[in-house]
Formats: sequence, structure tokens, C-alpha cells
Amino acid sequence: MRPTGTGSFEGIAYDFEARAGRIVLTPGHYCDRVSVVRLFRAIDPEARQIEIYFADGKQRVRYVRHDHSRAKNGTWRGQAAWQEGVLRP
Repeated sequence: MRPTGTGSFEGIAYDFEARAGRIVLTPGHYCDRVSVVRLFRAIDPEARQIEIYFADGKQRVRYVRHDHSRAKNGTWRGQAAWQEGVLRP
């Protein structure tokens, strides 16, 4: 299973202790939230956070699972890196 988008990614990592995943995108490529969440939930159904980075190391977006929702598997919300002051839009 791979995230969908315009191509591939350079690296993937998962920290079981922190329940956090990371993907580094190949230059000029992207992946969608649903596919990324599915990928990491296949690795660990209890995944809590996913970070996506550009190939140059700059963070693109972070997805965090919120369990307060009535949704069976929680609600995943994304936050663009520039919203945190990491990048500018």
C-alpha cells in the first residue's frame, strides 16, 4: 500500500512508542490524507500523528488523530506547516 498522488516518496518511518509516522516526498510529488492515514493505520491501528515533509526537509503538513469524536477511529485533522510558522504559504 502506498499513498496516492503524482508519484512516490523518498522515505517512510514509524515510531511505535510515539505512535507517529513520517513520510518524505519525492520532489514535485504529493499524497492525499486518506491514503496516508490508511497506510499508517495498516502499520499501527493506534497511530496518533503523521508528518509529511518535502524532500528538502521542510515540513509540509501534520495530521493528528482526535479521539473525542464519535467516529469509530477518531477524526484526523491536518495542519499546514505555515500555520505553525514553519513555512509561509
